[in-house]
Amino acid sequence: MKNILKDKSGDSSVKTAVLVLAVAMIFSAVFTYVSLMITVTKTREDTQRVMDSFIIENAEMIFNSVKNGNHSTLSNTYTTRFRELVRTELGLTQSGTNLYSEGANSNVMFRYNNPITTTIRNGVLELQTSYEIVIPVTFAGKTVTNVRVPITVRSLYVLK
Repeated sequence: MKNILKDKSGDSSVKTAVLVLAVAMIFSAVFTYVSLMITVTKTREDTQRVMDSFIIENAEMIFNSVKNGNHSTLSNTYTTRFRELVRTELGLTQSGTNLYSEGANSNVMFRYNNPITTTIRNGVLELQTSYEIVIPVTFAGKTVTNVRVPITVRSLYVLK
């Protein structure tokens, strides 16, 4: 390796250029991966925050509905309310059933396909929802592929 970089005859200029290009590509891939992981982590944390505030505000009504046997109505009603809260709290744009985060360089799409599930065990109310975020990966201003990341958020509330 040292001989390739120190060769004075000019024979290694192509090899050196290829080596520098390969290192640049590796760094680019690592930085892209780190950027995607930061987006996923921030999205999960923001949704968890919204879920926690949602369960605090609605725990008593949810508990009474489940206790009275209204599981299906509860699921649809609270799923709609939760999605609306996510949309307003996170500043997302809605298009059909999908929510979008429109950034300066890319659009992150949130697909909430699953309703909130509710469980009560030993006086603990558990809400859980899962969704998928779709992050476009771009190169030279064009979308190369979309990265799909499934996320599950769960929140617990101890009933008094």
